[in-house]
Amino acid sequence: MTGRSWFITHGVIIAPALGAGGRHAQSVTTQTINMDYTVYILYSQTRSRYYVGQTSSIINRLKKHNQGNVESTKYGFPWKLVLQIEVKTRFEAIVLENKIKKRGAKRYLDDHFGV
Repeated sequence: MTGRSWFITHGVIIAPALGAGGRHAQSVTTQTINMDYTVYILYSQTRSRYYVGQTSSIINRLKKHNQGNVESTKYGFPWKLVLQIEVKTRFEAIVLENKIKKRGAKRYLDDHFGV
């Protein structure tokens, strides 16, 4: 797994997010159209697993995952955000989340980014 994270808006890569202390995806969103929902992929090196979800607040959701407050991810932290895709509606987020889950997070990343 590479150390890069990707920020996507309507299927277009905006900018790679850098690690701790670097420029992060939230600073990029202020320069683009304000979206309501984020579909995201997390990776746990501890468990060598991916997690796919959707939220209206990626920062708060990531904190919950890494504090062990989410049942399905409480044993894998620390979780690292490897992909976030912003969409306008919750319906779009659910459709995309299900598409990624059906394909598999690793295969989806490989297909779209060659990771």
